[in-house]
Amino acid sequence: MQIEVVTLFPELIRSALQFGVLGRAVERGIVRVGCEDPRGHTKDVHRMSMTGRMVAGRAWCSSPNR
Repeated sequence: MQIEVVTLFPELIRSALQFGVLGRAVERGIVRVGCEDPRGHTKDVHRMSMTGRMVAGRAWCSSPNR
């Protein structure tokens, strides 16, 4: 089984996969987990992964008046 995780903190995911049930499954080759950092695909100097609107929190609001 192949699992791909998109996260801003791939080191955190990789370290968590060393323990527990998932850690044993990875050791035995039952599960493969890949971690992708979206900042690696940005084109700006600051490697921002979100647009200005999302950073301001407006993209998460259901009401446009907020």
